[in-house]
Amino acid sequence: MAKISVPHPSLGPAKTSLKQDYASGSSTINLLNTSDFSANDFIVMGKIGSEGAEIRQITSVGDIDTVTLTAATQFDHYKDLPVQEIPYDQVKIYTATSETGTYSLLATVSIAIDQDVTEYDHSAGTSSTWYKFTYYNSDSTAASGYSAAVAGTGYTQDSLASMQEEVLEELGDRGSRYITKNQLRRYARRAVTKIARRVSMLHGPYLQTNTTQSLTSGTATYSYPTRFMRWRKIEISFDGSSVKYKVRRFVDEGSGSPDTVYYQSEPRIYSSGTTFGIRPTPDNSSGVAYLWFDQYPAVMTDPDDEHGLPYGAREVIVDYMLAMAWANIDRDRAKAYMSDYRSDLEEYLVTISEGVNSYQPAQFNTSDPDDYTINDLVFNDL
Repeated sequence: MAKISVPHPSLGPAKTSLKQDYASGSSTINLLNTSDFSANDFIVMGKIGSEGAEIRQITSVGDIDTVTLTAATQFDHYKDLPVQEIPYDQVKIYTATSETGTYSLLATVSIAIDQDVTEYDHSAGTSSTWYKFTYYNSDSTAASGYSAAVAGTGYTQDSLASMQEEVLEELGDRGSRYITKNQLRRYARRAVTKIARRVSMLHGPYLQTNTTQSLTSGTATYSYPTRFMRWRKIEISFDGSSVKYKVRRFVDEGSGSPDTVYYQSEPRIYSSGTTFGIRPTPDNSSGVAYLWFDQYPAVMTDPDDEHGLPYGAREVIVDYMLAMAWANIDRDRAKAYMSDYRSDLEEYLVTISEGVNSYQPAQFNTSDPDDYTINDLVFNDL
């Protein structure tokens, strides 16, 4: 059996509140403002995940504060209860036997707005079953785009979704009512960038990759590789032959110009904004530059995207996410998690450094400009 948990769609933009109390069975209600609502809109009465919250559809909008519902309310509701538009009232769940296979409709279920998520049990689901879902408006038949594919085993430990879920559970906000998953994604991305910079300072092969750059005769500058962080090694074959010369020194963009003479046997590399330059300027379009460099991990976008750092970074990332998430709720907790982040980051760096025998454990520089104080990082880095 597989349990599929689907987060609720975003609410809005229309929102208002009840003008008075209503007993269950009410089919006409008065709102503080109906100007943003229209016939056939679906609305959420109550807060997502709260007991008694329900979705109802508007049949008609009367005068300035009255709407009629297609079905009477199931629960009692009270004055000032929030009422918000919701673009969809159902979830369609699709299944396939492989991630890239053909997906067929498994079930259409109503959004369980009184729960933190909408859950569905697939009795025939196995670890090799794959799922996608869409949100669906049963009146207009409008549907959202497909979600990312998820295996029956769920998201991996290092995935964005797994880290978001842990943070939301710690916050007591599994339904993401008070902090959005987009916010948490930004915190996770920021943490990965910060950790990657520190990992790169170990001068080990942890983030290293390589590529080639074809040279053009008469062209000195070229775009940096994708997600470039820092150079590790560069070798240049100016004529495309097996004869390659290692770059042993980097120069400033303007140094040596215009009188300095450069030799292909002793090439130089310089930085020029978003590009790097080669000296002497290549004179053969068959030439190739062989580039070894540290690369930032791919940016996490979809729920199943992983952080891309060496194993063990998950705990450090989650610490940072929790510190940032708590910053506007509980300053003391935010400081505690930021302290955890800093100590766990140091332990993580030592661990991966000692894991490669040819490299010495890192010496940590507490004056590193990226190594903010707790107060700075939590309360000024939002």
